[in-house]
Amino acid sequence: MIKPPYHGAGRLTPGVYDLLQKMADENDEAVQEGIAVWVDLRRYHSSTLHKALQLCALRDVSDDTGTLRRYVLNEVGHAIVNDPSQADKVVILLTMDGT
Repeated sequence: MIKPPYHGAGRLTPGVYDLLQKMADENDEAVQEGIAVWVDLRRYHSSTLHKALQLCALRDVSDDTGTLRRYVLNEVGHAIVNDPSQADKVVILLTMDGT
């Protein structure tokens, strides 16, 4: 289980971890239509998906033919599922100014 603090942009929340873990367990994609996101038969809110995208944990595999958006776990997402502390490292790398 992930431990606090899990607040603010770019933080791994329990909902985001659950989404990523469900995608990994089911080896399935997340499908978004409007504010609803589905992984298998489990529904999530689109804000949960957006937080996972802020952590660079998903890859968009949508085609341009419809209104559905499709996402799969990428290497970062798998690393976060295996070790939730990796999310903090991603946030640190994303916020470095490069100087």
